[in-house]
Amino acid sequence: MYMRLSSLLLVLLLTAATAAGRLYRAPGAGERVAAISWHVRATADERRGGRWGIRWREGDRGRFVEISHPGADGTDHVTGTLLTVTSGHQQGDTATVDSTLRLRIPPYAGPGWRSGVSLRLTAGEGGASVAIGRRRAESTIAMPMRLDSLESLESYVGSGAVDILLDTMRITATPLPRYVDADSAVSLASAGGDPRCSLWTYFDRDTDPLRSRPGGRYELASTVAPDGRVLLVYLGGADDRADEWRPGRIKAEMRPTLIPGVYDLTWYAADGTAITLDAGAAIEQHLLTVQFPDRRATLRFRRR
Repeated sequence: MYMRLSSLLLVLLLTAATAAGRLYRAPGAGERVAAISWHVRATADERRGGRWGIRWREGDRGRFVEISHPGADGTDHVTGTLLTVTSGHQQGDTATVDSTLRLRIPPYAGPGWRSGVSLRLTAGEGGASVAIGRRRAESTIAMPMRLDSLESLESYVGSGAVDILLDTMRITATPLPRYVDADSAVSLASAGGDPRCSLWTYFDRDTDPLRSRPGGRYELASTVAPDGRVLLVYLGGADDRADEWRPGRIKAEMRPTLIPGVYDLTWYAADGTAITLDAGAAIEQHLLTVQFPDRRATLRFRRR
């Protein structure tokens, strides 16, 4: 991508709710999960105890993090309650515990204690982890998570008297890369007769280094879709995250406005994020200009 421009699409994907938890589905075809922030907070009856947690499916494998409250037998009104936190994976009907830790919480204030214990899952390019605690993260577990094969996530109550007090999820989803045949795009762009169809090479830029940074000097081909959109097809030139760019990938879409030669622009970053806010493009004789006013960035390409 030419510039590392961040624009997160936040999507809440709650598809089902039960008395014991909630089920979330991963984005469907054409999208991929880029990041997850999930907060589940629950409390168990101080006398009866209980078991609750979070789990997710990745193809034929599942993973989980679970908290067990021992109830009255494991609660001391002086030293508090010793919770057991287990994490593991499941293959078919077989669940395997990978790690176990103990977490002591202060004594209950008495019947009706409702502050609960939180599980906070965060996941992204840097990996995934689950933080556990009552008022802060008292322990953190690193968890393997394959975002590209994630199918569903679920909060659940396994046994006992447990109330889920809070269950919120924020998923960042980005479109999957789209490709056309690069050779065909070059042929169409070179055919002549339509000024919208051309081969373009990087010319210059005017950018604010505090808001964006160069990622390469793009070579592009522009073709016209049946609905009138102008597609900018990547041919080469990326330096930043160059392994994510292959010739034929759609770099941008330009939708015509009422002003001839002026377009509304959707510009795709390397991770698939669509940059649209205030973005625009213009074709004027031998120059293609793309602008991102909110990021104080302008790029120009010349015909070749």
